[in-house]
Amino acid sequence: MNQTRARRTSRTIAAGVATLLAASLAAAVPGTPAAADPPSDLRCAGLALGSTGLPGLRDQIPSVDPNRGIGAISPASAKLPKDVVFEDGRHAISNAYAFALRRGTLHVRDADAGRAKKGSRWHRLTLPSCLQGAITSVSADHELLTVTTTDGQLYSHDMPGNDLSAQRWTWRWGPFLWLGAGMKMFPGVVDWSISSFNANETFTDSAGRRHHPIGVATGYLLRKDRRTITYIDPWLPVDESREMCGPRRGRLILASLDASGSTVLAAGTDGSLWTRLYDFDVSGANSMAGSYTWQRDVAPDSAAFQLPAPGWKRQPTPPGAVTDRVTIVKTGTDASDRELRVEGRNRKGRNGWWRKQIGASSWRFTASGRSLAGKVLKAHTELATSRDRRYVGSIAGAPAVVSNFNSACSGADLAVKLDGATLNLRLHSEDVLRQVERGPGLDDVPRQYNAAIEIPGTTWRNLSKAPPAVRSFVASHLDGQITEVPISVTATRLRMRYQCWEFTLDGAPARADRPADPLDVGLLLNAFKEVPAQGKLASC
Repeated sequence: MNQTRARRTSRTIAAGVATLLAASLAAAVPGTPAAADPPSDLRCAGLALGSTGLPGLRDQIPSVDPNRGIGAISPASAKLPKDVVFEDGRHAISNAYAFALRRGTLHVRDADAGRAKKGSRWHRLTLPSCLQGAITSVSADHELLTVTTTDGQLYSHDMPGNDLSAQRWTWRWGPFLWLGAGMKMFPGVVDWSISSFNANETFTDSAGRRHHPIGVATGYLLRKDRRTITYIDPWLPVDESREMCGPRRGRLILASLDASGSTVLAAGTDGSLWTRLYDFDVSGANSMAGSYTWQRDVAPDSAAFQLPAPGWKRQPTPPGAVTDRVTIVKTGTDASDRELRVEGRNRKGRNGWWRKQIGASSWRFTASGRSLAGKVLKAHTELATSRDRRYVGSIAGAPAVVSNFNSACSGADLAVKLDGATLNLRLHSEDVLRQVERGPGLDDVPRQYNAAIEIPGTTWRNLSKAPPAVRSFVASHLDGQITEVPISVTATRLRMRYQCWEFTLDGAPARADRPADPLDVGLLLNAFKEVPAQGKLASC
């Protein structure tokens, strides 16, 4: 056996051993999800050893395909476009390629942000036999390519060095470390997009500090109610528990979305356009690898990500009609380097598409000479019913109300009654690390959040002029402008776990908590990070 082949063999064995070790660990460690969803097509079983997502091995396993996954030239009958302008489930854009899905198979072309490179041609993508003809949708970003198949299975390919070799495909998804037992797309998903945000890129947090991301892959799923955005991550449990709060506090009805580099572009059914930087790491949930702060007086060079995470930004409206076809693509290594694209019609009645950089104030129009493929959006805002909840209780004996807590949307009003005066505060909350599946929203199993009480800026600056009862309360029970108060919340109860302050839904008796089962390793890791900050273990 020659040395090259020996290296290939040893690395393939190493990949297999890593996967088997992870599977054994998952079976042995309490708190590991029991649910598994590998592919129903047994021909794909071997893709458990695909190199995508293997810790430490991704760039080390060479391709066994001299053509690196690039197959024969695509036939004219496939009717493939010159450029891919929009990602729409049948077309996708990575940092080096454009992809097109036709009759269950993928075609690929060298491209820059979807625009064909000079001299490039469409080629069939060489796929594992079990994927050939079975693909139903495709999404890509940077070096991550994902597809779903006729049985709903999600497959991923991390294209190291732009290598598209078939050996790299895998159906693994979920804990631990992208070594989980796979995922089938949830029912009721009307639009979805994959995103890749790499550690060599940069972003600016909500306090204006610049950081490198930890490195994260995220899928954003628009659900059938067209207001809920579920997000998934290959290192997290395969469940529907993680939600990205939509525009207008999750009330705006959305027509479509797309994502790139953890930035989501969403279109309301009213034609409004919104962008937000958000993922598991930026949100503040990655207590294992991330450093976060709620405090405001932080050094400009602090490595801690500021909480709460950045919110939605409404983008200017293009000066003409728009459709529900929207796309966001990377144009550089910073989160500000994103091009937004929206199909539409200008005021002269010409069809085409609008584009601009994410931070630009105006749009440029490119005529296409073709009919509009998307649905024209009308300027009529649709807002769904609020999902806010009112919890009533007390803080240190003083009556208090959290008037609008939302399980997915940070920022609730907290009012405390003090001898005829009212102290109005803000309660911020962000999700935490979990490694066990749970359902969406709130139920009777306590859901934990990283949280903080904020004294609004005006109140804080004028505290010396506040009534004595307010000044005394702040001095005795709060830690300054920001007080960290990790909370656990059920459908009928809200607890501040270290202070032991408790609220119930509308002040009514709460149902008994239902214990989480099994023990969640993720929550334990989160608790270990809490103790140094709080100086004690949670007692409630």
